[in-house]
Amino acid sequence: MWKAGVADISMNEQVREYLTGVCDLAFLEKRFGRLGRGIHRVLGRSFELITRGALPPEFRDLMHYPWTADDQRRFDSYLVAVRRLHRVTL
Repeated sequence: MWKAGVADISMNEQVREYLTGVCDLAFLEKRFGRLGRGIHRVLGRSFELITRGALPPEFRDLMHYPWTADDQRRFDSYLVAVRRLHRVTL
């Protein structure tokens, strides 16, 4: 079902910019000013990696998001850490 639906997805630059701002928390700057800017600067890159890593490759391609072997290793390390934390907190 996903594969069939991917062919119908289109992405223009305006939507791409909006979603990228959500992905890296840049939207918080407009919403919360200096506080949002601080959150964006501190957490934005991590949130961007997590969001991009969770996307199917087809969607990353539509968004023009690069994805390297290093990105995949960092994302995999994040998932290992989350699994460990989850086990500890149960």
